[in-house]
Order: sequence, then C-alpha cells, then structure tokens
Amino acid sequence: MYKYILVCFLVLPYYLGAQSDSSRLALTSEYSLVSVKGGDSLFLRKMYNADTLVEEVYIQGGKIIGQYKSYYSDGSRKRIGTYDRYGRARGQWKSWHSGGNMSSELHYKDGGLNGAAKFYYPSGRLREEGRFMSRKTQMIISGKIVEQQLEARIGKWKSYHPNGKIKSEGDYWWPGIKDRSYEDYWEEQGSMESGEFIQAWEGDLRHGEWKFYNESGVLEKVEYYHKGELTERNVGGN
Repeated sequence: MYKYILVCFLVLPYYLGAQSDSSRLALTSEYSLVSVKGGDSLFLRKMYNADTLVEEVYIQGGKIIGQYKSYYSDGSRKRIGTYDRYGRARGQWKSWHSGGNMSSELHYKDGGLNGAAKFYYPSGRLREEGRFMSRKTQMIISGKIVEQQLEARIGKWKSYHPNGKIKSEGDYWWPGIKDRSYEDYWEEQGSMESGEFIQAWEGDLRHGEWKFYNESGVLEKVEYYHKGELTERNVGGN
C-alpha cells in the first residue's frame, strides 16, 4: 500500500553518485519526500527551486537503490544510472556536459568500473575510449586487513584531439601483471613519442626504448630507461 506525502523535508546523510573516481561523494542536504513504500522505501527529490530538480533517488534500508537521476540548474540532464539492491552502482551510467552534449558513458559492476568506457569533449566529439576492469583485493592498512575494490584501465585505449584525430594509443594490463605500451601523436602530424611503461607503486615508470618525434614526424631523439631512470639518450636517433 502506497502512502503519499506531498510536502515533507528531511535532512538526510548518505552516499550519492557512481564511483567514477573510486570514491563517493558524501552529502547531507534537504530533500523533499515524495512517497513512502512498505515503511523503509523512500522516493526523494532535491530541488534548486520550486520548479527545477537537482536529484531523484530511491532509498531502501538506508541504501540508494534503483534508478538515480541528477540535473543541472537549467533542468537539463546531468547524470543517469542505476544502483543494485546493495546500494552499488551497476550497469550503464551516462553523464552530460552543461551544454547538453554527452560527457561520458561508463559501465559498473558491484560498484566498480567494469566494461566499456567513453569520454567526450563539450563539443560532443569523442575524447577517449577503452575498457575498465575492477576487482576486490585485500590490503594491510595500519596493521589491519582491509578489503578494497581496485579499478584499472585494461586492453586498448585511444584518445583523440578536439579535431577528431588520434592523440594517443595504449595497451593496458591489470596493475602488477604486465607492462603497457604507449604512443602519443601530434594534433596534425604523426607520432610524438612511443615506448613502454612498467607498473610500480609510485605509478607508471618509463622502461626500455622511447622515441621522440617533431611535428613533421622526424625522429629527434631516442632515450633508454630502466624502471623510470634515464640511462642513455641519443639525439637525432643516432
């Protein structure tokens, strides 16, 4: 049986937003209670003003579940996605720039980025595309074993200049499993630099041979690295 409450304001602390950067944004704000179902299932709205929505969320058992929607102050879409019954982001999440063009298309599984991903410039042109993978792992923090969910790029990734031309390409593997190759491009010409990275706790480290080109595509220098440290440089490719 449904009970509808037309005007009721709550101060509600909870976690909101998909885990796009391996974290969630904690909010404590006023929300209008639209309806109650079954005693512990709430449908809430937050408004910029009397006519413009900020967010629409469903709460059950203290967790966000079902479809989530957020909006810009002009009423246009900002983000749409879905939470599972455990309050974890799942399936496809879409976001838009304030101008109305798509900002990103991401996929989640059990709250972590997992699957195809696309990012766009405000113009609507594709900025970057590839895939993410997430998995749970145990880490020792302050002497305690803590379970964390790690996210990483995996497989082929491409990025593009604003004019649509290829900017960079890279092959990624799960951190700690294998190295990754990388190639960067000038906006109007050929390759800018190319080489390989290896994974380390302090981040990606250049390793092995790296080649650098000018805007005309002419090889200017070759550098050799060992776990991030430059060991040799040859100017002009010699």
